[in-house]
Amino acid sequence: MKNDDQPWLQPVEPTEPPPTIEAGKVDGKKRSKPKHSKKHSDRFSSHRFAVSKLAEMDRAEIGVYMVLWDEVRDGVSSVSMTTLCRYAGICRRTASKAIKRLIEIGVIERISKGNNITHVSARYRMIG
Repeated sequence: MKNDDQPWLQPVEPTEPPPTIEAGKVDGKKRSKPKHSKKHSDRFSSHRFAVSKLAEMDRAEIGVYMVLWDEVRDGVSSVSMTTLCRYAGICRRTASKAIKRLIEIGVIERISKGNNITHVSARYRMIG
């Protein structure tokens, strides 16, 4: 088949050259360092603590922890059980067992229980 039959497959010439990248520079300009806030540094210190406990965790516990850690806002994670199960790829019973085990290990603590009637998610604090 020729490209003449299919005009949408014609090659396109680049209009600008790609940017040149040197160590620490983009297009000859110095990169600015990102500014990290204190709340992010606290978030990562608790994550480092949990990483030290990985040998004690199984796959479901690691998945639940990662979903909770990803949803942390102001040190507290509030995720519905449905969302937790969907993102971690596990069933509700396995998620409940994983949460109980994470509390036993000391990686998270439950601040408040959820309620199906009022549609309030349980809240967890990451410990570290």
